[in-house]
This record gives sequence, structure tokens and C-alpha cells, in this order.
Amino acid sequence: MFKKFNNLEFVGIDISANTVRLVKLMKTKNNYRVAAYATCTAATPAAALTQAIAQAQTKIKTAIIAMPYSATIIKTISLDASLQEHEILRYLSHKIEKYTGVSAQNINMDFNVLGKTKDQTNKIDVQLVASKREQIDAKMDLLHQVNIRARVIDIESFALARAATLQAKEDIITVIKFNKPTFLLCVLKNKTPIYTKEENIASQNFTKQLHHELQMFYATHDEIIKQIILAGDIPDPTSLAKNISMQINIPTSLANPFINMTFDDSINQKELYKIAPNMALSCGLALWQHSND
Repeated sequence: MFKKFNNLEFVGIDISANTVRLVKLMKTKNNYRVAAYATCTAATPAAALTQAIAQAQTKIKTAIIAMPYSATIIKTISLDASLQEHEILRYLSHKIEKYTGVSAQNINMDFNVLGKTKDQTNKIDVQLVASKREQIDAKMDLLHQVNIRARVIDIESFALARAATLQAKEDIITVIKFNKPTFLLCVLKNKTPIYTKEENIASQNFTKQLHHELQMFYATHDEIIKQIILAGDIPDPTSLAKNISMQINIPTSLANPFINMTFDDSINQKELYKIAPNMALSCGLALWQHSND
């Protein structure tokens, strides 16, 4: 999830129940260039993936995929600052069942050192990320069917955050991804997720539900959200963005991480902009390569 793979080409592939969306980005001098994209829905994920690859008309050997937030265990653990990375790995491997409730043989995990623990100079914060092995294997097997190797397994909320930061105009922003019947809400501070929550979409007006969710965030955090970005399968997108802006009084826009990018001649820019909110996750996955160079 956090390891680097330099000098390799990646494509971000967002795989859901029966839809596959993919984005291939190339790094340019000043930004990124969209080299290929595709979105396909079919009876099965395998069929959708096969059709998306054909539609993209680009050779794909390696890819970055994401585990859903709901299938991921993310914990921040405070450890002794003197520990080296191999010692942290050994410790977490030994204690993984304590932190996740899942035995070591049934889970895949990785970690990232976040830095010194606040107000404790002899401690460091380590972010543990884990998913059940069977859930990861299912996605890996799907890619294997079309001769693609998953070099990186990212987390949905991390990839969304990466895409949202391309549109960030403020230091504290919220990105919301609709994935009926749920939505994922992620608050970022200086591009780093500080609060993530997944909830069912209520039958009531979503703006009222969002207002309630933000109040819950404010109850435990001092930060003030200054910008909202909507992604995914947004219900009535233009009206919803307008209603949130007016009723919650926070500037709200639709996700479009491609807005400042250039495009290969084969790219239908108008169409890509139209579906951009639904492509935010796959774009965020493709950005992993360049953000970790």
C-alpha cells in the first residue's frame, strides 16, 4: 500500500460490483497528461474489466487498485521512536490479531510512519492498514484473468484524497463519494485525511444528512471545513452542489481532477469532464505512482 515501485507504468483501476473505471496518467513537466480512460458496466466485474481494457485501447501490464474503506482496518498506533522499520514490521506482525481481531494468516497488512506523537518526543505514530487476505485475493484473481498485475493495493479513502487535493483551494476540505446505497466522507487537512466515515444514504434530504454529519465532525475536531468536493454517483449533481453551498454555507463543487491536465489526441475531453466525478477514484489511484516517485 505504501511501498514504492519506481520506473514502472501504472493504471488506476476502480473495480466495483459490476463497473470498472480506469485512468492512465503520464507525468509532464508541470502537471499530468491523460493518456487513456474507460468506464464500462457489465453483468460481472470480469466482463466489465475486459471491456474497459478494450475501450481504453492501451496496453496494461501493471495497475493500482483499491480496497473499499468498509473492507479496511486503519489504526494509528503510538510506538517507541527508537524502533527501526523492520522492528515495527516485526512488532505489528506479532500483534496484528490484537489490533484487527483477525489472525495473521488471514490478513494482509502494511504500515506508514506518520511522525512524532504529539507531546511525546519518545514516541512515533504509525498508521496500520490491513484487509482480509481473501478480499484482496479476489481482486488480484480478477486482474490475473486479464494478465494484469496489481503492483499496489491502495485504500479507497486515500486515493480519493489524492484526487481531491488537485482541486483543493483551502487547507481543510471534505471529499464525499457516493456509492449507493452508501457515501464515504473524508476530511483532509493539508492533503492528509484526518477523519473518514462511511454511512448509508438516508431517505431524507441529503443536505440535511450532511449537515448532521459535519456537526458530528465538529464535535470532536477544532478544524473548520472550508470546501466540499462531491464525487461518485452523485444524485442530481448540479442541484446538490448548489443546495449544499447555499444551505450549509460551504463552497461545494463536483469532482474534476482532470481540469488542469492535458490530454492525448485520442481523449474526448468533453466526455471525460462530464463523467469526472465518477472517475475521481481511478484518477486518484493513477496519481499514486507520481505522488510516490
